Amino acid sequence: MPPRGRTPTPDEAALLTTYLDAERYLLGSVSREVGDVADVADAGGDTDARTAAGMRKIRADAEAAFRGLEQGSSARVERVIAAGQAEGVAAATRELGQITGRGSRLADYGDAVNRGALDRLAASVVDQLGQAHESILRVVPDAYREAVARTVSGVLVGAQTRREAAQRALWSLTDRGLTGFTDAAGRRWKLSSYVEMATRSASARAAVDAQLDRLGAAGHELVRVSNAPRECDKCAPWEGKILLRGGGSAGRYEFEHATNDGEYVTVDVAGSVDDARRAGLLHPNCRHSLSVYLPGVSPAMAPEPQRADPEGYSAGQRQREIERNIRAWKDRRTAAIGERERRAADRKVRDWQAKMRDHLAENPQLKRLRYRESPGAGNLPTESLRARVGRDGPTPTLVRGRDRKPSRMIESELERETTRAVAAGDMDRFDELSVELDKRDARRARRQAATADQAERRGQHFDELLEQGADYEEAVETAYGVSIEAQRRRRAIDGLRDSGYTGKGFDDLSRAAYRDHLAERYRDAEDATNGYMTNRAATARGVDPASLFSGPESRARANASDELLEWFDQNGRPTLEEFRAELLDDGEAARRLRSGRGDFFT
Repeated sequence: MPPRGRTPTPDEAALLTTYLDAERYLLGSVSREVGDVADVADAGGDTDARTAAGMRKIRADAEAAFRGLEQGSSARVERVIAAGQAEGVAAATRELGQITGRGSRLADYGDAVNRGALDRLAASVVDQLGQAHESILRVVPDAYREAVARTVSGVLVGAQTRREAAQRALWSLTDRGLTGFTDAAGRRWKLSSYVEMATRSASARAAVDAQLDRLGAAGHELVRVSNAPRECDKCAPWEGKILLRGGGSAGRYEFEHATNDGEYVTVDVAGSVDDARRAGLLHPNCRHSLSVYLPGVSPAMAPEPQRADPEGYSAGQRQREIERNIRAWKDRRTAAIGERERRAADRKVRDWQAKMRDHLAENPQLKRLRYRESPGAGNLPTESLRARVGRDGPTPTLVRGRDRKPSRMIESELERETTRAVAAGDMDRFDELSVELDKRDARRARRQAATADQAERRGQHFDELLEQGADYEEAVETAYGVSIEAQRRRRAIDGLRDSGYTGKGFDDLSRAAYRDHLAERYRDAEDATNGYMTNRAATARGVDPASLFSGPESRARANASDELLEWFDQNGRPTLEEFRAELLDDGEAARRLRSGRGDFFT
C-alpha cells in the first residue's frame, strides 16, 4: 500500500477547506463585533447594548456555519473513505498480479472487501464530526463573551488601550482555536485539525483494511512493514518486521513454503497488524506501508542504516513547525481589527516564509508543500466572503438618526438602531425598524431556499460527473459553470494573496510574485557562480547582473558570464509569461514557452 503523507485528494481538500472557511468566517465575525465593542467603549457609549447586539449576530453566524457543515460533510466523508478503500484494493491487486504474473486486474481476485466495516467506519466519522459541529453553537458565543470581557478588563487595570486589549484577546483565541473543543480523551483540537485527523485516520484505516482483506482472500496471511525514511520513534521498531494479517501474537511460526508444496519454513513474527497499530504504526501521515510476505520466497530485508534518518525526521518536524507558524499568522491576519495589525501579521508571515526558504535550502531532501501553508488548502473563500470576515476592517461609521430610512440601512446598522430604540423606549421607531427586519428575513429565506435548491441540484450533478470518471476541474466547469481557466486563475489569485502579495488582480499579483522569484533565483545563481555573473565586457560597462534574469533573452546571452549561461541551461530562465503559466497549472503553455528557448551555453 502506498505510504501516506501525500497531497490531499480533491475530496479531502474540499472537505477540509469547508471547515477552514467556516473557522475563518466565524473568526472574522467575532473580530468585527469585538472591535465594534472597543470603538463604542472609546466613544463612551453603551457597551452592554453593543455586546448584546454582537452576541445576537455571533449566534446567528454560528448557527449558519453549523447548518452549512451539517449539510455537505456526510457525503464527502463517505467519498474520502471510499477512496482510501479503493487505494488499498488497488495496492493489493498490484501485489497479487506481480506474484501470479496475471497482471493487476481486479476481477481476477474477486470482491473480498468488507463493505459493512467500511460503512461503519464512515458512520463513525460522520458521528464524530456531528458532535464537533454542535460544539460551534456553544464555543463561538463563549469565545466572543471572553474576548469582550478581556477587552474591558485590560483597560480597567490600565495595562493597554482598548484596541490593544481587543487584539490580544482575539489573537489568543486564534492561537487556541476559535472553534476549539476538547474530545473524549481530554485532548484539545481546532475544528479543522480534528476533521483532518479524523478523515485521514479513517481513510488510512480503510486502505489498510481493504488491502489486508484482499490479500487474505487470496490466501496470504503475512505482511511486512516497509523501511521508510524520516521515520518517527513509534514506527522505527516495526520497520522490516513480519506481521500477521489477522489476530495472533508474536513468536516463531511454521508456514507452508509459498511455492514448494509440502515444505515448511520458520518465520519470526513480531505480532499482528492490530498490535502494531496500537503501538503507533500507521498513524495519520505515517510514511510506512505494508506488503505481502511470501514464506520461503520473500528475501530478508537487510538492515539499511543509511535509510534510517533521525536527523531527517527532525528536519521534517521543523518544517511542520514553520508551516504551523505561517498558518497561525495568516489566521491572525483574519483576526486583525485594523490595518496596522494586518500589516504586522503580514510581516510575520513573510518572516516565517523566509525561515522556510532557509530551512529547505539547508535540507534539500525536503519538499515544500504550499497547501500546508495555506489555511484554505489551496481553495480559499471567495472575495465576497473575505470581505465579510473582516478583511476590510471594522464596520464603517454609519449615519444615524430618525431621518435615516430603515430601507437604506445595512444589516448591522438596523440592529444597532433597534437596540437604541428599545433602550430609549421609542416603540414607534422600534416598530418601524422591525417591519424592515421582517421584510429582509422573508427575502433572505426565499433566497436561501432558492439557492439551496439550486446548490443541491448542482451538487448532485457534480457528484454524478465524478462517479462517471470526469476530471475534477471539468466536473466543476460542467456542474457549476466555472471554466477551468477561471478555476485555475482564482486558485492562483487566492494563493498569491494568501502568500502576502497585494494587487487588483492576477496580473498585478503574479508580477509582484515574479519579482520575488527573480530575486530568489538571483541569490541562487550568485552562490552557484561565486558571483561571476557577467562577462568581461559587460563588467567593464557596469551591467547589473540582476537585469539579466528578465527582459530580452538576447541581452542575457550577450552579457552573461559562461558560468551564468551554464546555470541558465541547468535551471532555466523563465519569462513572466512562463511563470504565469506555471502559476495557472497550464502545463501545455509552460512547455511551449520553455521549448522556445534554446541552449544558453553552447
